[in-house]
Amino acid sequence: MLKSKTMRKLLALGPIGGSGCALSKIGKNNLIYNGAPAVKITYDIPEDKIRSMTVALPNFTIQAEKVR
Repeated sequence: MLKSKTMRKLLALGPIGGSGCALSKIGKNNLIYNGAPAVKITYDIPEDKIRSMTVALPNFTIQAEKVR
């Protein structure tokens, strides 16, 4: 997955080389994926630095942690 900005300057999430859907903010560090509103994306940002991103679906959750 790749995070980028759309032409309307919105965050988007999709496959590398493909098109994605915009992300809509629903709270501090919480977004939903417009192509599938059941998909919730949360960023863990302690001290203004992103530490991890969690993508939660109704039946499973994926968490990516920053390694550097």
